[in-house]
Amino acid sequence: MLEEVTAVVGIDGKHAYTYRPNTLILDPTADKESIPNPRMPRVLIADDEIGVLEWLSEIMTLAGYQVSTARDGLEAIAAAKGKAFDLVITDISMPNQDGLGLILALKSAHPDIKIIAFSGRDPAFLQDAQLLGAHAALTKPMSSKSVLRCMSAVLAGEKAGFERGPRFEYDDGTM
Repeated sequence: MLEEVTAVVGIDGKHAYTYRPNTLILDPTADKESIPNPRMPRVLIADDEIGVLEWLSEIMTLAGYQVSTARDGLEAIAAAKGKAFDLVITDISMPNQDGLGLILALKSAHPDIKIIAFSGRDPAFLQDAQLLGAHAALTKPMSSKSVLRCMSAVLAGEKAGFERGPRFEYDDGTM
């Protein structure tokens, strides 16, 4: 039995992609009218960890978003000068310009831009990010489902708030 279809999420001009949790199904018979939003949101991802950057880029591309990436806050600021983004997703800890500085710069230049911040470090930084204008905050580790759910909520105009990733407990009881 197939899992429930969560959304028709993207198209490359020839094929529509239907996302099911942990599955991507190619439907070559689908056409552009089967896509609920023909203009896919433009997303900028900023993270210095190449593995996280590639993972986020892949899940967002598969979900139908137009994705651009930046390896630090300075690259993200430069990218935002040349292109309008619907959403920016940024790590807090990055070289050259951290996520908090990026949020300040983006909000100054583009007051209506929507931002999601994430971090695997002290959650206080994520609270600071929200005070500076981030619409939501996620802690690492984070699942693709939580990222896509948060993105959807923020793009829909909802303030998604703060979401903690799963907590891991070691054999000795520490976290």
